[in-house]
Amino acid sequence: MRNARIGHRLPRPRNPARITMETPPSEADLPRPSSAPPRRHRRGGTVQEIIEATERMLRDHPHPALRLSELHELVAERFDRTLEPIRLRSMLEEYPQLFRVLDPWRGPWRTAPGSPAEIRSIDPWIVAVTDPGGGNTSTGPAVMRLRESVRWLSLDVDARSTRAVSRWSAIVIAERAARPAIQRQAA
Repeated sequence: MRNARIGHRLPRPRNPARITMETPPSEADLPRPSSAPPRRHRRGGTVQEIIEATERMLRDHPHPALRLSELHELVAERFDRTLEPIRLRSMLEEYPQLFRVLDPWRGPWRTAPGSPAEIRSIDPWIVAVTDPGGGNTSTGPAVMRLRESVRWLSLDVDARSTRAVSRWSAIVIAERAARPAIQRQAA
């Protein structure tokens, strides 16, 4: 056998009869599940506890979506100050049936240096996918309807489209601005 491009001979197996396939391991050789405690995230709660608490926080919060930095502050107060926002984001992205992470700034310009205000403005939005089921918010029906409308709109947004996510972000910001006026009128 010759390698046409280089002109060298390829090595041949020494004894083709000696090449054997490995047999699969028996059940006795397979590793057994350990009885160790559940995996913990550094010094805080388990990952599952953090996910459940985050879902509850989003469901009970008056706004339909929170920026990652806002959600990180709430989670860090309860569980672990050493939990980094990037790790929290990756944890939430592992559960797409519970959370949507909508990032209006995708691409290489995401890491461009800027002021803290600019960095906050490109912070991704986190939305709870599950129905809140009447959460612990003490708001009127108009405010709750607005909140749920914005949340439902997020479920149809294509997360890969920066234009669609930016339009939805404008809706969320408008909802946040309109909320106090709607609450005053309802009272």
